[in-house]
Amino acid sequence: MKNHPHLSEKLALLYALRANPSINCHADLAKRLGIAPQAISIWIHGTATRTGDCIPNAQIDAVAYVVAIEAHWFALDLESFKNKLHQKLERESRRYSARPEKISLSLLPMTNAEIFGRVEELKLLDAAWEESANNVIQVVAFGGVGKSTLINCWLSRLEKKNYRGAEKVYAWSFYWQGSSSDVKSSGDFFIEHALDWFGDEQPTEGTPWAKATRLANLIRASKTLLILDGLEPLQFPPGPKKGQVENPAVALLIRELASDNSGLCVITSRIGVTDLISYQDGRVQTIDLGSLSVEAGTQMLKSAGILGDSADFTSVIKEYSGHPLSLSLLAGYLLVVHQGDISKFREVKSLFDDQNLGTHARNLMRVYLDWFKNTPQCSLLYLIGLFDRAVTLQNLQTLCSNETIDSLTSELASFTNSEWRYAISNLKDANLVSVDQRGNDLIIDCHPLVRHYINDYLATEHKELWGKGHGLIFRHLQQAAVGDPSNMRELEPLFRAVIQGSQAGLYVEAF
Repeated sequence: MKNHPHLSEKLALLYALRANPSINCHADLAKRLGIAPQAISIWIHGTATRTGDCIPNAQIDAVAYVVAIEAHWFALDLESFKNKLHQKLERESRRYSARPEKISLSLLPMTNAEIFGRVEELKLLDAAWEESANNVIQVVAFGGVGKSTLINCWLSRLEKKNYRGAEKVYAWSFYWQGSSSDVKSSGDFFIEHALDWFGDEQPTEGTPWAKATRLANLIRASKTLLILDGLEPLQFPPGPKKGQVENPAVALLIRELASDNSGLCVITSRIGVTDLISYQDGRVQTIDLGSLSVEAGTQMLKSAGILGDSADFTSVIKEYSGHPLSLSLLAGYLLVVHQGDISKFREVKSLFDDQNLGTHARNLMRVYLDWFKNTPQCSLLYLIGLFDRAVTLQNLQTLCSNETIDSLTSELASFTNSEWRYAISNLKDANLVSVDQRGNDLIIDCHPLVRHYINDYLATEHKELWGKGHGLIFRHLQQAAVGDPSNMRELEPLFRAVIQGSQAGLYVEAF
């Protein structure tokens, strides 16, 4: 029995009726899914060893989401499928015939139009809007994971349906003013700009709290879709007040909308908004945007024109932790330097070599360093980043007790065990490091983008510190090495010591 009878006719009907206006043929569908057009032909016709009229289980949900139907519809007979589809499109036509009376989206950052591996997250956003299931959605993730891309993709889908009943659509990005903006003034300017846009007659009058209350009431007066992108410049960094919104007016507005909202407020940030904790009873939902799966990462790289063996794709995605910006940087470099050959990824020295995308990566990481400027966490981040792989807490403590180096080990040398764990926890809260407890060992690893940036940053702007750091690790690995190694595991510290010593300029010692 065929799982999806008359699949060719069903797909043709979806294209003809413009279930998704941007998908008009197999090639469009394949591009959105990140697969070859021939794969869809195989779904329809089958092969000598595979039955036709069958979408693979791994793809069915993604296909259904892209064409905006329920996955089980494909299993219906053709007549039932037609009826379901016509009924759905007719309902939407009646419901979404009118566009919002006001739309302002120009301040959102520009991102790639395509998105990979985010079907479930898009479904959650759809449900929150269609079913009025939540008052606020916060999308939280490390920088470069694709928060803004997710929102832009979702808004693009909404736009094709006239924003599905929204009366007003307003977006604001806290990035556009620059990272040097004063937190209070940038938040207050947003409040006043929004008051003016929503029709307040005196947007500059009143206390910050009075203005925020008026704005909340104006937003709630109609079904409004409010997007607040990149909120973290207004939040306290990891530490005692982690995630709290520093600007009182913006903090009040967010709490007001969380308690009561006739529309939806969507917030993106690198850390969760602590002010929303009291509303995590269904009124607020958090989407933790994780890294891409191997399948989604492969689709992303292939869509960029990268070619090669599946084993190399898997190795690359694991090497870069499925981080979309890292993969984008890598793809751009491979296309320019190695004609898109994925097998050459081991020859890439730094993700910052690409002249265009490298700028975005540097700006991203600079924000993180500014968070921890002149703190022990910054020294700890330098130290972890200088390692070429994961390191134990015990090894870090040993390094700091061995040598005193300003801005690297001096502040950490006197740390108690609890102070070490607190500093590591702050870096973990910022998604800059990952932590794994294995028996009595605490294993700390660095995000690949962080490691690339720290080495690049220190080598160019603090070359002396960079050399001293690698020298410190070189001598540590020397001490850890086995005198007469008998296998590769025992040889590994020697290999790593040679690399670290060479980077420190200790060529004779390393030899």
